[in-house]
Amino acid sequence: MNNLKSDSTHFNAVISGNHLISFPELSETQRQDVIDLMMYADFYASQTWRREEQWTSWMQYYQKQLLASGCQLVSNIVKEPIYITDASELDHIGFGVTGTARVGKLLELAQRSFKAARVSHYARHFFEFGSAAGSLSAFQVVPCEPVDGDTVRILICGLNASATVVSDDRGGDWRVNREMVIRLSGGIYSLSQKDYTAHRDRIRTRLLQVSRYNLRGVNI
Repeated sequence: MNNLKSDSTHFNAVISGNHLISFPELSETQRQDVIDLMMYADFYASQTWRREEQWTSWMQYYQKQLLASGCQLVSNIVKEPIYITDASELDHIGFGVTGTARVGKLLELAQRSFKAARVSHYARHFFEFGSAAGSLSAFQVVPCEPVDGDTVRILICGLNASATVVSDDRGGDWRVNREMVIRLSGGIYSLSQKDYTAHRDRIRTRLLQVSRYNLRGVNI
């Protein structure tokens, strides 16, 4: 496990495996706590479910780990599956949230995170060259913002992309029809330093035992 504490002021986001966590306004301590918590939830969800093949169950278990580690659920993401046939349709992924919390800044940061994760780039490759159906990608963007002193508001937005490919040679012309289904799931959580204190040492100790995550700092 990498600790980015020493140079965390030089970037506003980190990429680790299937996560892009952004936190432009968080303190060093808050950044490290969020990174640790996301990696911990990822580890435990992945011990039980395969992310790509069992994404819905994986996301549910992932979010349960957040609640068990001090997070409070504020609202849920509301979005029907998106069926697309062209990568340009992914340029502006949108979704709603339940409740009345003011989350405009988090939603804007989520949009920037999707662009940084190059979602449309992978989609373009599929629509040009894809020949196999099934799960294509599953990852999370996790924008964060500070609220009320020592509390962090965290938007967990999981994305799963699956594909269908149908070949048709009727009439002598070989045609390949490609369709992608995008599913979003997650919610907005709050995490206070007070609530997380009871879990911090346990989570850090477990991550040090696992020692499996590489973190890369980026700016989005």
